[in-house]
Amino acid sequence: MMYKCGVTAVLVLGLATQAAAQAVTVTSNGSSTLPIVMAWDDYAKRTFGDAWDMNERTDLGWLTWSEDQPDSGMTGKTVVDGRFRGTPVGAGPNFFSDPNFFLLDSWFSGASKLGKNGGQYPIDASRYTMLVLKMKMEATVLAQGGVVDGGGTVRTFAELGNQIPVFNVFWSRDSISFHPSLTPNGGSIGLAALCGTDIDCGGQLPDGTAVEVGIAFSPGGDPIAKSMEGGRYVLHTLDLADLVSTSSYTHIRQRTDGRRWINFGGPNSPAGWTGSVYSVRIDPINLVSLGEIDLDFARLLAPDPANSVPMIISWSGGAYPQYDIVLSTDPSCDDDAATPGAQYSVVAYNQPSGFAFLPQTLPPGDYYVGLRDPLCGVSSACATGFVGLANSAVRACASSPIRVVDAP
Repeated sequence: MMYKCGVTAVLVLGLATQAAAQAVTVTSNGSSTLPIVMAWDDYAKRTFGDAWDMNERTDLGWLTWSEDQPDSGMTGKTVVDGRFRGTPVGAGPNFFSDPNFFLLDSWFSGASKLGKNGGQYPIDASRYTMLVLKMKMEATVLAQGGVVDGGGTVRTFAELGNQIPVFNVFWSRDSISFHPSLTPNGGSIGLAALCGTDIDCGGQLPDGTAVEVGIAFSPGGDPIAKSMEGGRYVLHTLDLADLVSTSSYTHIRQRTDGRRWINFGGPNSPAGWTGSVYSVRIDPINLVSLGEIDLDFARLLAPDPANSVPMIISWSGGAYPQYDIVLSTDPSCDDDAATPGAQYSVVAYNQPSGFAFLPQTLPPGDYYVGLRDPLCGVSSACATGFVGLANSAVRACASSPIRVVDAP
């Protein structure tokens, strides 16, 4: 997918080599006044007049709350203070778990296509291609060891059977239930790999079997691609139409074996984000014993080629060659977890100066950009091992915000 660059907005942050936070200068084309950015068209807001902002239970599909199959795999599900939270229950083999929630419910064969489901309100996959999730996981997973700065539950890579923490997106072109005559286009489509074609299943599964994979929790930055930061919101941005080739600008790390969508319900056939989409389900984590899942918002967006100017974040100085990029609604990039909305969210890990991202993907509001000590493993960027986590320091925060307004 191509985007017109137009005139690039530049945000410059001043850093000193000392630990103290420094003043930040923000410029856009030589001006200290940032442009107003218009958010991309949001499917939920456009279709239902109500964004998936987790302000009410109906922001999620009813399959999330009901006893119907598929089971949500979570207990303690609540929507409070603009957040959906739930704790995975049960355990599968090899440390796997399967919690899930629906953004858009499926319809089922024999039922009327009524209510807030894809049968009544199908998604135009050619228009709505960009999915944004602001999620927080309770526990931290460290894949490469190192020093942990801060409290909370920490799991090592080895403790989880060397499994990589990932999340997945499932959707359907018809009902999520496949039937060769009633719903021949049905079945759940997710990121997967085929045994014998994409990966070696070690003879444990027949060739041609679809094996679920997923998307790693580390947007940007190779050093922590197998880790997952707990206790922080992370902004995950996915181009559903082109997950691989666009990974550089959506700042998402994907498993190397997760190259395609595959329909699990039918003949395990490859699929693509095209046509009409009748349901969207998120599987937020694949492993057990990692605590509560916290979703602040979800957005399914229609990228606008005429409104795709990236924001360039630049800085100089500082103790590290790379920093984590964070966003906050607080003017000091405050990390006050007790104040709803004040806690910053991570946009990308381990980025050099000149980082580009698309503020058009954000909900309407004012956002302050900050730089945080980099979270990474044993690498040239952080020779001391892991830094950051619960007590990481924000070294710079923009003095003026990026203002995002709603699409007309």
